[in-house]
Amino acid sequence: MDNNTVKIITSTGSTNYFCVQFEKASGNFSESDFVGYKPIVCKGSDADYTAVDKVARAVNLKYYETFKDLAESKTTGLSRFGGYEVRPVTDSPTLLYHTQPAMSSSYIDINSTVREYSSLNYHNPINQTNIFNKLPSEEIDFTPSDDGFTRIIVGKSIQDEFFVAHVASDRKGAFGNAVYDSLEVTSDFINFRTILRSSALSSGTGIPVPNMTNIKVCMVKQFANGNYIVVIHCHDIPNNNDYTHFYILTADYSSITHCTYTNFNGNTVDMLDEFNGDTYDWHVQVIGNKCIASTYGTRNPETDKGRIWYTEDGGLTWKLVFQMTNHYQDGQMDGVTVTQTHIHGVMLQEKDPFTTRLFVIAGEDNRNIFYTDDGINATDTSWKVISIRNQLYYPFQVFVQVSNGYAFPDCLVFSSDNPGVAGIYRINVLDGGNYSNIEMAHELLPNHFYGTYYCGAEMSRRDNKSPLLMCFTRENCRTTEAENEILNREHKARVIASYDGFNWTEVWTDDTYGNHAVYIDGTETSRNYSLCTRGMGAWLLNNGDVVIKYSGREYVYFGGSPIYSVMGRDNASCKVRIIHGAEKYL
Repeated sequence: MDNNTVKIITSTGSTNYFCVQFEKASGNFSESDFVGYKPIVCKGSDADYTAVDKVARAVNLKYYETFKDLAESKTTGLSRFGGYEVRPVTDSPTLLYHTQPAMSSSYIDINSTVREYSSLNYHNPINQTNIFNKLPSEEIDFTPSDDGFTRIIVGKSIQDEFFVAHVASDRKGAFGNAVYDSLEVTSDFINFRTILRSSALSSGTGIPVPNMTNIKVCMVKQFANGNYIVVIHCHDIPNNNDYTHFYILTADYSSITHCTYTNFNGNTVDMLDEFNGDTYDWHVQVIGNKCIASTYGTRNPETDKGRIWYTEDGGLTWKLVFQMTNHYQDGQMDGVTVTQTHIHGVMLQEKDPFTTRLFVIAGEDNRNIFYTDDGINATDTSWKVISIRNQLYYPFQVFVQVSNGYAFPDCLVFSSDNPGVAGIYRINVLDGGNYSNIEMAHELLPNHFYGTYYCGAEMSRRDNKSPLLMCFTRENCRTTEAENEILNREHKARVIASYDGFNWTEVWTDDTYGNHAVYIDGTETSRNYSLCTRGMGAWLLNNGDVVIKYSGREYVYFGGSPIYSVMGRDNASCKVRIIHGAEKYL
């Protein structure tokens, strides 16, 4: 290409163009060639751009002094120009995983071009890696004093009260009586108040959950009206069976009501998973008074219905809008026999004041993303699909599946527990509303073990003016104790922050590796491991502090033969790290 000519990149619709003046005479172009030159955005029909010399006569020609000016103009969207995302041409560090020693190199930002912006969405970029590790902090252990119970954080209110499930456990070798399971609230992790208890207890603090005992609360989230959706694994006394039930708890904790929904036949029935499917943070999302909810399910396509419930009035009325078993036919999906399927997660995206897009994330054999804009009017036939099951970002990947995700206005970001690479993936919203192929948004290094899984744990966003805090932690253990120690020491959990899904910064790296007490087969011993496991979470408080919970489960896996053969109970679920004054650095 001659000096002082232009490079033209067309969008999918062939109507938007991104033109940059070059001083490079020949050879391949990389994003470094763009540095220092003024971006020009032109809009018009194909006829206006049949030749380079017509660019000067193009209609609606606008010059921008910097990439930052172009991004803030909202002309074509953040870091996208005419549907084309500007990225540096660089090899992924993950492709070097065969020879890369653990902890040997710093992270190479796949989207380093975006770092040229001095501000994004009226916020400064978060540019201090591991800033939370450098700030004053304190660790609080709120292990119950009574043997046979543990505490696990299951939610947080807008007023920064934390909800804590107090549940029976054999963490100390003596399993507690599950009839005393309860839900507590705390604002300081020192003082706890019981707000829900088993109906089998005739007295005590808190209100009883009608007809239910052994109440293991899995999730609590708050509506804009102040009330809460509460998901509980419990023993249904009238039916003498264990189910997962959904409730509405009033803002003052004074009453609890079982949710009902309208099914596909128009009947009103109780909102529950009769197969007692697990519920994690990413199975319930609330925006204002809208909520989309589900359970993880059982993975069995013959029995696991994979139901999705939706409300727009703070949980007063619910409707069944999706059922997973209706979205593959005769056990086949894209020519693959479906033997396992369940709901990996749900997402809401406010496209405008009148439209909220609903997303359903399918796992295992049926691993795709389904979406609809029909809201409360959605039916089981309303859904479109983003087919990702056969998209492989790296040549060595066996599969990609979304384990959980978050919908920004310009992109969907998600984690995947596929082997061989750890990171956050992204699907961009293109001009015209279409979706791009999967891209890597941020890689976690090192990837020392081929086959090591990383799984997104819980994520939170205080409001749209604060960053999304997304947690990552290892999923599996190794087959020997020596390898398991390396895994815990070098594949550290992270808290990663982003305002937009394009710029990511690792703000905390797990520093809890060490020798900890653990109970294996009822006997107390000690092992080297990290306290952060799947289910860890991070929340930005109203006072600017950040709370990091170490674990969402009461047990950890240790190496053995076969894998997962050793399971230990610890008290990581009863510990938090409070990072003081963190918000000023975000």
